[in-house]
This record gives sequence, structure tokens and C-alpha cells, in this order.
Amino acid sequence: MAFKLEWDDNATDMDLWVNEPDGTEVRWNNRDGSVGYLDQDNLAGGPEIYRVWNGLSTASDPVLGIYQVAARLVNNRGDAEFVNWKITAEMDGTTVWTESGVYTTNGEQSPYYNYDLMTYIDNGCDNEVLASLIAVEGDSDTKPGSFE
Repeated sequence: MAFKLEWDDNATDMDLWVNEPDGTEVRWNNRDGSVGYLDQDNLAGGPEIYRVWNGLSTASDPVLGIYQVAARLVNNRGDAEFVNWKITAEMDGTTVWTESGVYTTNGEQSPYYNYDLMTYIDNGCDNEVLASLIAVEGDSDTKPGSFE
């Protein structure tokens, strides 16, 4: 499982913030969590990617639960009037959820989006992973610009 933050201005620093199910906060100043890690603090143009540690099954107990994910505009050093951003959740290389927005001011942050990773039993024998987005906060109004 992975969460990826992308943005469209190379002169802008944005941060991906992830709160793991056990409450561990993973971000630019604490890149190693209890079940995952942030690949880098990219200061210009992204992306930043949070990944579950290799060797941990997405069906293992420590990995299961609610992940809180947010995007924060740290510093727009360029001439861009606004910065388009997108957070993507991936399971086994497949995009299962995307959220996007536009920032205009340093310090702006999205709400935390709650992403619930849980298991269920299929026919009483094999565990399969079921992921769902729950309790999404924020609005879904059309915003200026587009992420390309």
C-alpha cells in the first residue's frame, strides 16, 4: 500500500502527512513510522510517497486500521498564482482512491482524509484485503486549475 502526493510547480515545497493506525505521525521531520515510511522530503516539485514497509503483509494486524492523510503547502517560492496537488492511494499498483485540490497561500493544509484498511474473510478460508475511504472531510466543489 502507498500514498503519493504530487503537485504541479517545481518551485513549491509541499508535504505529505500520514498518521498511521497506531497514531504514529509520519512527515518531513519523522519519515520512519511503525508500519511505513516517507521516501523523501521533496522540496521542489514532488512526488512524496508513503509506503508500508517491505515484508509486512497488507493483511497483517499492525497495518490494518485508519490512516489519516493530508497535503500541506509549505513554501510557494515561484510565481505561480496557485498550486494544484493530488494524493493517490495505491494497493498492489492499482489506484484505489484520489483526492485533489488547489492552494494559494503558504501554510494551507487539506483536511485529514481517513483511509480505512481492513480485512474480511472470503468464504471462510482466505483473508483478502478490503480498502475503503471513510468519513472524508472537505468539499467536493470544482476548484480552479487542474492537475495534469
